[in-house]
Parts: sequence; C-alpha cells; structure tokens
Amino acid sequence: MGIHASISEATLSIEGSLSLASNRIPAIVDPSDDTYYEYTYEVTASLGETQVLPTKNKYLTDDITIQPVPSTTTINPQGGYTLYIG
Repeated sequence: MGIHASISEATLSIEGSLSLASNRIPAIVDPSDDTYYEYTYEVTASLGETQVLPTKNKYLTDDITIQPVPSTTTINPQGGYTLYIG
C-alpha cells in the first residue's frame, strides 16, 4: 500500500496508487519512514492533568479516540441525582 517515487534526470516515475479522503490533498509517503506515530490511539481524559500525545510531524494510521472522564450517578435522598466525577 505504499507509493514509491523516483526522479532520474527529467523523468518522474511513480508506482502505487493515490486516493482522496474528503478534501485532503494526497501525499507521497515512504512506508519505511520512521515518522509514523507508534503510541496509543486511545486515551481517557483526566481532571486537572494535561496529556500530550506525541503526534507532531507524525503520520497516523488510525483515529485517536478520547474517552470521557469516568463518572457515575446515583439517586440522592432528595430524589435528585448526585454526579461523581473521576
């Protein structure tokens, strides 16, 4: 699924295929390149803590999923709900 390109003098040779996703401009990517994101693609939000995923200048192979802050609710004696966060 890679694109291989080579330029020799005035000749450009490309092997592979390009496809458009939405309105994005396709790019030629070397699959042997070490700039792929190789960490977790799923994180859970947390209160008062900043999380940084090291994605700058990296190619991603999947969507990143951010799970909500864990929470539960219970019915309180007044007939309302109590929300527990974290």
